Parts: sequence; structure tokens; C-alpha cells
Amino acid sequence: MKLLLDTHVLIWIALNQPEKFSAQTIQLLESPNNELFVSYASIWVIAIKSSLNKPNFNISPISMVRDLKEIGIKLLPIDLSHIYSVSKLPFVHNDPFDRLLICQAEQENLQFLTADQKILQYQKSFIWDIRT
Repeated sequence: MKLLLDTHVLIWIALNQPEKFSAQTIQLLESPNNELFVSYASIWVIAIKSSLNKPNFNISPISMVRDLKEIGIKLLPIDLSHIYSVSKLPFVHNDPFDRLLICQAEQENLQFLTADQKILQYQKSFIWDIRT
């Protein structure tokens, strides 16, 4: 199975917060049969958060990408088709990064792992709640 990680899922993994995930989600993340993907959009968000220099957020986007590559998580580039499809997505969620991630997952046939309540409101079969 191919899984796209929402940005907060990636951050929780980086911060070693397994309590945020259901047992099923941990199995999905750890299974060697699954391919994990992270969007360039998520790296962009991490770069923005890193630039704010908040004391409780010390994740470097450069280190993050290096670590992702080392453990075999694939990076998903942003394609114009992903951007164009955002215009067709209903405005349930206003965050442009999250809207892009939804469209990427749909267009690339990826299962999207999230805990974002607004994203879960889309009720699409490829969007999975990581807490259940």
C-alpha cells in the first residue's frame, strides 16, 4: 500500500510521539510492504515552522529530508496537475497546504494518513484517520 503522510504525522514521527497513533496506524507505518511518501508541501511547511525559531520546534527541513531518504521514505514532488485540482476541491478546509496534500493523494492513488478533523470531513475513501 502507498501512504502519504500529513505534515503533522511526519512531525509526530520526527518527535517520536507514538502515542498520537492508533495501533493500526503504527502497523501501517512499520510494515515493510507499505511505501511511505512525504510531499514537498510538507517539507515547505516544516521550513516555514523552522524559520519561526520557536523553542518547541527544532526540526530542520534539511535534516528531515536527509533522514527521510535514509529510512526509505519517498518525496512526492508538486505537479501542476496537483495544483490545478485544488480549484475543484470543496472549501471544507482553508489551509492551502492541506488542500494540496488531499489533491496529491487523490491524483497519485495514495492513502492519506491524517488526524486533521477538517480534512476528515471530506469523507473520501483514501483519507484515513490515524487515531482509529
